[in-house]
Amino acid sequence: MTHPLPGPTSAPTYPVTVKTHRIPARDGIRLFGLAWHPAGDGPFPAIINYDPYRSSDMRTLARGNVFYYLAQHGFVVLHLSVRGTDGSEGVVTDEYSLIEQTDGYDAVEWVAAQAWCNGNVGMIGTSYSGFTALQVAMHRPPHLKAVIPLFAADDRYTDDVHFTGGALHALCDLPTWATMMVCLNALPPHESVGPELMQLWQQHLECNEPYHFNWLAHQTDGLYWRPASLRSDYGSVQCAVFIIGGWMDVYRNSTMRVFQHLQAPKKCLIGPWEHVFPDWGLPGPKINFMAQAVRWFDHWLKGVDTGIMDEPPLTVYMQEYDPPSRNRAFTSGYWRARNWPLPGAHNHSLYLGPNRTLQPTPSYAGNASFTYKATVGATTACWAAARILARRKTNGPMNCTRLCSPPSRWPSEWKCWAGCAWPSPSLRPRPWRMLFAR
Repeated sequence: MTHPLPGPTSAPTYPVTVKTHRIPARDGIRLFGLAWHPAGDGPFPAIINYDPYRSSDMRTLARGNVFYYLAQHGFVVLHLSVRGTDGSEGVVTDEYSLIEQTDGYDAVEWVAAQAWCNGNVGMIGTSYSGFTALQVAMHRPPHLKAVIPLFAADDRYTDDVHFTGGALHALCDLPTWATMMVCLNALPPHESVGPELMQLWQQHLECNEPYHFNWLAHQTDGLYWRPASLRSDYGSVQCAVFIIGGWMDVYRNSTMRVFQHLQAPKKCLIGPWEHVFPDWGLPGPKINFMAQAVRWFDHWLKGVDTGIMDEPPLTVYMQEYDPPSRNRAFTSGYWRARNWPLPGAHNHSLYLGPNRTLQPTPSYAGNASFTYKATVGATTACWAAARILARRKTNGPMNCTRLCSPPSRWPSEWKCWAGCAWPSPSLRPRPWRMLFAR
């Protein structure tokens, strides 16, 4: 399987050394960072990965190879721990807080001012660190030039792991991810913090709070969810953005929405994957994505003409039919690289009609029903944090209702995004909205 992505433009020529840093925030607390430094004649551009997943163990084990790869290509790569986690001072009482965002701003500017940095800083990260890349970019640090958020959302309420569609994730992220963070935030700081380790650990144990309480106290959309949601102000981001998504990831809607609305330089890549790095993407085909990250950051942080901005801005894996399987390792399909807006694309709205039809005009006649079964769809590989639950086998037949539209007059190759809004209290018909593209 081939894909329309060129190879890297630079070779991994630098040996790498690992160092620790204490980075001051505006209120005086110090953030902890573990950095992979190229050993050679600098200064070098820097790339920050910003999350609470611990340089001491978890993040280094899971992403150390990625950080090392980028450092070999001439970037200082800093894993920055959120305040109140690992070796960072202060306390943490919630995810994506405003102070966490301004800490990220301060870290970008501190890094840019160091003698080993050339003044150009980028950010990269999956999931939490993808969110922080977008959130810090919303504050426009002068030296933040480009970001690569992978599998991240632009709306914490409608498209994150708390109240998707308004329903509490009571069987997924509330008892899993948020509880995991209680445990991670209680672990000891990185040993390099020295004599203050016990005092810092005691502060974390006594003052850190579970995130659950904030979510449960804000069960409807409102001001609590907006400050960390890019969807409230796409224009706030002015640096270059290369956003990555997966069709089997829970954040796939946000990927296209961010790409559509950003006015800054941008690229978008969507593969068939779940919530996993494209280089080990599941289901496949996986790709050598880190080569593209090098091309992106070479262009924006080193000023090297890699050609990446001359290529079509949107690369999408067009999926084809595969028999349903909860263990599918490969998705049939092919890659397409397209310009944006898509030439020939248009919106077409269809309304629920009589006799289980979809029609171009509203109708109040007809009805359709089916027996709801909660386990339907449980064989899907779609990621929503509680991945094991999503992999369970469905017992019994699938109950659903089928709706048919008039014969299509569009070309044989098209892509469709469909959604249905439930009727309002006045029972006014609401359309299915579809986007078709040649």
